[in-house]
Amino acid sequence: MSIRPHLPSEYVDYLTVQGLRTSRGPVQLNTYVSTSRTRFPLAYQANHFFQTLASGFTDSELDLTPSGGRTHAWSSTRAARLFPVNMANARIEALRALEVVRAQIIAGAGRTSEWRHVFTGQGRPDDIIAVMNLMVAHPALLAGAPGSGDDSLGHFLDRGELTAAGLNQMVQEHVFGLDCLGFVGTYLEWIGAVPRVPESEVANYARHQRMTEFTNLSEITPRTVLLWDATVDDRGHDRVQHIAIVDRVQSAGEREAVVDICQSSRGGPQTNRGVRLVPAAGGGFAMRGHGDPPAPVSRNINRLAKHPRWS
Repeated sequence: MSIRPHLPSEYVDYLTVQGLRTSRGPVQLNTYVSTSRTRFPLAYQANHFFQTLASGFTDSELDLTPSGGRTHAWSSTRAARLFPVNMANARIEALRALEVVRAQIIAGAGRTSEWRHVFTGQGRPDDIIAVMNLMVAHPALLAGAPGSGDDSLGHFLDRGELTAAGLNQMVQEHVFGLDCLGFVGTYLEWIGAVPRVPESEVANYARHQRMTEFTNLSEITPRTVLLWDATVDDRGHDRVQHIAIVDRVQSAGEREAVVDICQSSRGGPQTNRGVRLVPAAGGGFAMRGHGDPPAPVSRNINRLAKHPRWS
């Protein structure tokens, strides 16, 4: 497997400046999204709706039963609630549009199996683009999604269409985005360094990718992975696990390293330049300078890991 030479900061630039090349034009992916239903309700809603669509539906009154695959019974009453339109032919048109989309999903099941990651912060850019283009081509998907007003996916439509502005607004309202592992994992996939690790978590990502942990800051290199373990602070507050990756090394010695790091956290995918790392009392590494802009996760780093083939 050949590895592309692009650094993490170039991936940040691709996502947040150049933007994803959708059928409506570039969309900047510059936000953080995770599986949290309370923090990201629209992403959760979109994920649930697309999973329901992928599993199929039936409507005996309109005779729109899928020809194959699993089915999910949607009664006429249920369909009317999902597609709140006044005219029967408009409802039929919406349901037929969904059936066309579902057929496409079945036909491309291999790739589409990854779509469930799109709304959970771990989608590949190509898969995010594919879902965005699907929404553009079939705006009935958004019009028919549950919810009302600003709590529905339909409010991103402009006169029944999903425009470039609507797609960018979906990012700003956290329908699409990347979490910390989504950023690091898709970057390493993007350069051809690693395959996707199914359902991986930060805690075991380095092990699954056969990285080697080390404790001497003088060994730090570009693409070294920084790992924060889940802990509880002195006040009993949970500190969640986190992952970031080194972009460039400005200097490195046993007692201090100055590096640029890339991550997705509060503020979305970003590069933090000039972060100073020193050994911490009791193990791990402390930040003595949080970089520019300041790194959003500034507590002690627990572990460093790298792979000999691409670090």
